[in-house]
Amino acid sequence: MTGNDATLSGPLLRAGCELVVTHQLASATYLHRKLGIPFDGALALIAELERAGVIEPHNGMAASRGIRYRADQLRDALAALEGAN
Repeated sequence: MTGNDATLSGPLLRAGCELVVTHQLASATYLHRKLGIPFDGALALIAELERAGVIEPHNGMAASRGIRYRADQLRDALAALEGAN
């Protein structure tokens, strides 16, 4: 899988969003491990989640990014994701 393939997969993107919002942890390493996808695919998912407004842009300091939705706002995050695609 290439990074571009990950951006095209709706179910994979949705699974990534669910993990990030539910567990409040947004990092490529986390998605790589939890979803069992190549690291470049996890990076692409992080980029898509940022583009959709689910996570905040990288600030350069931390490996994990800020998440704009609380766990109880998962539906809203998924709606934002659908609206961005």
